[in-house]
Amino acid sequence: MEEVLEEELMVVIERRRCAILSKELEEKTCELRQMKGEDLQGLDLNDLVKLEAIIESGLAAVVKAKEAYLLEANARLKQQLMVMDTNVGKTGIQDHSLELTISSLGSKDTPHSHNFSGSDTLLKLGLPSLTWTQGLNLLDSRDKDPL
Repeated sequence: MEEVLEEELMVVIERRRCAILSKELEEKTCELRQMKGEDLQGLDLNDLVKLEAIIESGLAAVVKAKEAYLLEANARLKQQLMVMDTNVGKTGIQDHSLELTISSLGSKDTPHSHNFSGSDTLLKLGLPSLTWTQGLNLLDSRDKDPL
């Protein structure tokens, strides 16, 4: 008999807990709809002010996270730029603004021949005027030398 009473008590406790959780879920769902701007009717001025404060704090957190991400990305790019400048200094190349135009890349007599359907291709290497072979050798040496 005592076990039956314990089981009934446990069922009552679980039902109350379920009712409390259901009510909390309903309230949070309503808050979420309000934050999305879907269900603003019935809110008084105080509720709207509270909602505005919640949204502003969330927006501030987003702005802060975005700012941190952009600062980190900026630092990474600056470091990459310094590494690139160091590598350019090592090769003795000073002119970054020249372009090397390469036509008919389908030539078979170069050691690095590639099939590009014989189309004209413009490579912006940032290198002074080099021959095709010198340019490929320079690119190969960069690929073999990790940063």
